[in-house]
Amino acid sequence: MNTTTVSDPGFGDLDGILPDIEALYKDVHAHPELSMREERTAQLAAERLRAAGFEVETGVGKTGVVGVLRNGEGPTVMLRADMDALPIKEDTGLPYASAVTANRFRSVTCVDMTFTSRGWPARQRFLLRREKAGVAR
Repeated sequence: MNTTTVSDPGFGDLDGILPDIEALYKDVHAHPELSMREERTAQLAAERLRAAGFEVETGVGKTGVVGVLRNGEGPTVMLRADMDALPIKEDTGLPYASAVTANRFRSVTCVDMTFTSRGWPARQRFLLRREKAGVAR
């Protein structure tokens, strides 16, 4: 993964946490889950939020995760990220490429899955970097 040094002190030690974020990205990318079936991904998100001191509620809308970090009175900031994969065969040749298939409509239709498009990797990594760097204060 191509990394850049971040000098803004508001972002904390991003360079120090990038290896962990990259490992998470590759893990989730290799194990995609279709919409409303993101049980493993939701568990990973909930565990990381709890470890960072967030109050966590799971099962929101079935597989959603909500993390709340309280900082007293004042404005509320809300961030959102998708966790679902698309039913598209991944043909990247990357070592962490998805090889997962699933029944798309819980029928006999078997589809390949990947985290592609829809911006999942960028949004999820942004939120996880915020959580790890302690910027979501």
